[in-house]
Amino acid sequence: MRTRTDTIVFRLGFTLAVLVLAAFLALIATVVLACGVIVGGPAGWAAGIVLGIVVAQVTRRPCGALIGRLVASV
Repeated sequence: MRTRTDTIVFRLGFTLAVLVLAAFLALIATVVLACGVIVGGPAGWAAGIVLGIVVAQVTRRPCGALIGRLVASV
């Protein structure tokens, strides 16, 4: 049975993991939107999607490791 402290730490870790995931998705969305606005037109959006995929692949491992540590910390 979990103590009250264990429950609080678990909820905090889970909440922080959700915030890291939201920041990861916001970063990708910002990259896509910035390319679409700066370059403009279908070419800008296509470039934004490609750059968003690159950013997602580069940041996937560090964000995944952080989320794993936050959730598994309890």
